[in-house]
Amino acid sequence: MSGAEYGGDEVGAIVLDIGGYSTRAGYAGEDSPKADFPTIIGIAPSKSDDDVMETSNIQDTNKRDKLDYVVGTNYITAVREGLELQSPIQDGMIENWDLFEHLIDYVYNKVVKSEREYHPLMMTEPAWNAKAKRAQLTELMFEKYQLPAFYLAKNAVLSTFANARSTALVVDSGWEQTSVVPVHDGYALTQAIVRTPYGGRYISQRARNYLEKMSIDLTPATHIAAKQIVKERLKPIYTLRKLPILTESYRDYMTDQLVADFKSIITQISEDKYDSEEIKRLPSLEYEFPTGYRCSFGAERFELTEPMFSQEDTASMTLNSHQAIPEVVLSSGNACDTDIRSALFSSLVVVGGNSLLKGFTDRLVGEIRSKSSASKVHKCVTNNTTIERRFSSWIGGSILASLGTFQQMWISKAEYEEHGKICVEKKCP
Repeated sequence: MSGAEYGGDEVGAIVLDIGGYSTRAGYAGEDSPKADFPTIIGIAPSKSDDDVMETSNIQDTNKRDKLDYVVGTNYITAVREGLELQSPIQDGMIENWDLFEHLIDYVYNKVVKSEREYHPLMMTEPAWNAKAKRAQLTELMFEKYQLPAFYLAKNAVLSTFANARSTALVVDSGWEQTSVVPVHDGYALTQAIVRTPYGGRYISQRARNYLEKMSIDLTPATHIAAKQIVKERLKPIYTLRKLPILTESYRDYMTDQLVADFKSIITQISEDKYDSEEIKRLPSLEYEFPTGYRCSFGAERFELTEPMFSQEDTASMTLNSHQAIPEVVLSSGNACDTDIRSALFSSLVVVGGNSLLKGFTDRLVGEIRSKSSASKVHKCVTNNTTIERRFSSWIGGSILASLGTFQQMWISKAEYEEHGKICVEKKCP
């Protein structure tokens, strides 16, 4: 079988985009992924055969006690005794290979529901992925999963393609961090990658710390049997469900999901430089917590997000130790050759779930322009829809893997058997 047949009309390629927060999977050529689920694996003592949950691999045969491995929002959020939640991904890279295999099994068994040996697989990776991990992943895909063809594509490059460009400065503000990757003629310039820990998790942690400091009850909805309607700021009245023994990782995850919802509804970024007097004049927003407690939030909505764009923490009046996002963008662009800087800054591609915070792109462009020449940023390329912003890497992969001109780029099974796992460095630069 030739490489040109892998991505043809007869058998479609699968595109898999594994992020620090969620995973997207589906077939190349489609507009959106078939599934989007948390990059979390639940591990719990096995249930009886007639009460088994949907799993990627129902038991761990290497241990004395049988374990269930569950994947998917409905299963990892279900109240279940002894359920531990773990992620195989850290800093965008695979750290726990055993859990990673369970995630891959889930994709094939429950999402695409197809024989793996018939479908080429394109996977995304961060531009800073380690060579050893790339080689290990290639070996795993061909040896265990017996793929006919495989390709590793850098997510910043795919986001560039998804926005109909080949050259861009990609600002990816996701869960774990915000990264800036220059892409020129379809290749990531790895020497100019700059990252900062200011991402969705950072804002969620600030929001959680603030709510806990305010002594607001963060009991998740899954733990509540009934609640009463109370007036704003009055103590909530609710009844807890009868719960089994829950693990700390499960409790933390469910609380984080509550805070993430609060963050997405309440927090906002000041579109201009932070002005406390101006912020105080803006209307407040009310939020109802799962317990029934209701509270309005004003200046806090902006204070929680301000450190991403300013070295000064407006809440504590201290200096932050990390570069703000505008500085990171300028550092990355200025680290590139002068010949291509203009092209990069004129195509600023903003992606990632955290970039969906209201005011993010307007503030980013405003800050960059104020810190550099006014004409430096000519165009900020953003998609207004949540799907295109969150799934940009997957969409770029879907486009690329379905192109007829791309089919010669796959690492074929024959090439792997001839050259081994090191072929990934040559075929997937």
